[in-house]
Amino acid sequence: MSRFSLENFVKEPIEPPLPEWTKGKPLQKKLYLETLDMIKKIEAKFVNPKQASNLKPTQRTIVFAQITENLNIDRSNIRKDRMSELMDFIEKENARLNKAWNNISTKANQGRNLSKPELELKKSELEAVIKDIENRQLHDYFDKAVESKILESQQELAAKHRNLESVYKEAIKLAANRDAQVKTYVRELSDAMETIQHLKSKITELERRNV
Repeated sequence: MSRFSLENFVKEPIEPPLPEWTKGKPLQKKLYLETLDMIKKIEAKFVNPKQASNLKPTQRTIVFAQITENLNIDRSNIRKDRMSELMDFIEKENARLNKAWNNISTKANQGRNLSKPELELKKSELEAVIKDIENRQLHDYFDKAVESKILESQQELAAKHRNLESVYKEAIKLAANRDAQVKTYVRELSDAMETIQHLKSKITELERRNV
């Protein structure tokens, strides 16, 4: 008789199919899987239309900051411009979730006028959505600004390097020219000294003959 074992009943969780842009990129894979998990949790909130209609924007859409927080990843270390596929995926999923929520919310509130508190809530939600969009645009702007500044610094350093290299080569050339000039002067001085010695010898010989 075979022994009872939970291993026969508990199945290992099956990892969903991964898009090509996550393969070989551990960080993007983690972010993608966390995004899928967040989508499931949001969709679970849509089961009850009445409760779903009262969800705030951050409760019914994928918030990238929440994904990084769940994974204990510093958001400042993530360059969105290097994860364009993931950002596109999140944007499309948010559009789908918003459409689904609008349909659910419309059906849940059909046939009745919204109360003042509900209207205030809708107003707050719209303001929150606008603020979130502004924050994302601002974050993207700073990412691009930093990247541009780094690029400018690299270009400036490269220009300085080229300039110093040119100055160095010119200095080597001048030193070589001066070295050649010094050798010429030494040779000419040597020739002049030989000429002087020769003349001195002639003078000495003439003086001896006159004695």
